[in-house]
This record gives sequence, C-alpha cells and structure tokens, in this order.
Amino acid sequence: MVFISSRSLTSLVPPRTFATRLSARTRLLTFTTFRRAATKTTTFLYFLVPLGACFFTQAIASERVPFVTIDQGFRSGIRERKFLVIKNETEWKTVWQNHVQPNVPAKELPRVDFEKEMIVAVFLGEKPTGGYKVEITAIEEDRGKGRLRVVVREGKPPAGAMVIQALTQPYHIVRVKKIDLTTTFVTEP
Repeated sequence: MVFISSRSLTSLVPPRTFATRLSARTRLLTFTTFRRAATKTTTFLYFLVPLGACFFTQAIASERVPFVTIDQGFRSGIRERKFLVIKNETEWKTVWQNHVQPNVPAKELPRVDFEKEMIVAVFLGEKPTGGYKVEITAIEEDRGKGRLRVVVREGKPPAGAMVIQALTQPYHIVRVKKIDLTTTFVTEP
C-alpha cells in the first residue's frame, strides 16, 4: 500500500522561476492553499482507501447461494426451536416424519439428492397464537472464513393485533447445494 503525505506533494509546487515573478504574499498564499488542499486530500484518502478495501474483500469473500423452498408454514410437529442442516437421507426422513406428524393425510417426503444437495431447516418452536412467522432470507458462502451463513428473519404479531387463538409452530425448510462448511445461523431484525 502506498501512503501519500502532504510533504511528498510539496514537490508539486510551481518551479522557482515562476514563483519569483509572484509577490511574496501571493507566493505564501499559493503555497499555504496548496498545502492545505494536499493535507485534506491525504486525510480523505487515508480513511477512504482502507474502508473501500474492507467492502471490496467482503464482497469477494461472501457469495450468495441460491435455494429452493420445500415447505413453509405455521403448523409443524416439531415443537422445539431448532436450526438444522441435514446432509443424509436417514436424518431427513426422521425430521420430515416428525414435522408432518399432525397433518392428516401426511405430506409426502420430498426427494433430495444428498450427493449434490442438503436441507436447511428453521423451526421457531411452539408459539401461543398465530401471527408468528420465520423465513430464510439468504444463504451466503464465505470460503475465506470457512463458513456458510444462513440469514433468518423472524416475525411476531404487533401488540394488540387480532390473531388466531391457537398454538402455532412456524417453520421454513429449504434445499440448497451441498456445501461442507461450518454453518452459522444469523437472525436479522
């Protein structure tokens, strides 16, 4: 990284032959104005360059991963708060059977090719009323940090809202390409 200082910019002052034609006062004002401008520019670049580098490296390091929703709703047999990454058929069958337990007739198990894909599921657990929801809004692959970041948005009913007076279990289940990185779940406001 090259640092620019106001002292290195003083070499850009007009040559001595030009300065001799100016009055001493004009010469002093020109030099002072130039020095102030150089200092302000240097200060601006000093803060701007590292800031730009941070944003640039974050943009390169993190890549959005497309996903497909398998199921989303507010009625599930899984009544505990869970954030899951499922990478094999056996675990998928168990989770799906627990999930569709209250549904009659039960929903059919969606096909997933676990050689190429995996499941990411978010269950909010049992809530006292309707109006609660959950959604996976983004999945980002960050190879630099060695992690898969799942961004989750949770919603709850506003105070005083008229909602169904029944127990609900909000959930969102998605299919995504198989990525062997540590998964972190982040809740956004």
